[in-house]
Amino acid sequence: VSETGTSNALIQTDAAINPGNSGGALLDIKGQVIGINSNKIGGSTVEGMGYAIPISTALPILENLMTRQTRDVVDDTERGFLGISCQNVSSDISQMYNIPQGVYILGTEAGGPGEKAGLQKGDILTAFDGISVTDYNGLKRTLQYYKAGETVDLTIERAGANGGYEEKIVSITLGVNENTGSEQQENESGYGREDDGGNSGGGSYYTDPYSFFGGMFGN
Repeated sequence: VSETGTSNALIQTDAAINPGNSGGALLDIKGQVIGINSNKIGGSTVEGMGYAIPISTALPILENLMTRQTRDVVDDTERGFLGISCQNVSSDISQMYNIPQGVYILGTEAGGPGEKAGLQKGDILTAFDGISVTDYNGLKRTLQYYKAGETVDLTIERAGANGGYEEKIVSITLGVNENTGSEQQENESGYGREDDGGNSGGGSYYTDPYSFFGGMFGN
């Protein structure tokens, strides 16, 4: 089944799925959970066609949630810092230019954590410490639970020689943001910076992400 351009393996069921049922368990005749109810198709020509996420797909996520360390929000003065400038890769842009959805790295701060970890311009950050990253706001929300000095794994997609992207795991030791008195910023275009001034790695900045990626990929 394809949803918004993404292919998903789903279980088709004729069990009644009403508004508010999404996230509920789909059971077999033995009472065993075999899926998580997700959505249904309705209309004048079809009725009762529901879909559930297979438990084999959901189980690794559930296990990760159960074993994940509970964290408290860290004070601004102790909060970890990546030292990157970035641009969101939305789902629309991902489909338009055939690149992974996530946070596109425009550059790294000289001598900062990102540069030391080997992050490069053009890398796309897709997960932080096993937590999915789809945009800069989500990354900021995750970072508020991590202290400077902690070492975490980043999942990135890096452009390969064949024109595609290769997944890599990069370990990074979070640094201290020297500009803790200023807000971490992101404007409406989805361009985010972890500081409010200076050169975080260079590159041309666009108010419109479509213009940015259009210029980057030639459309």
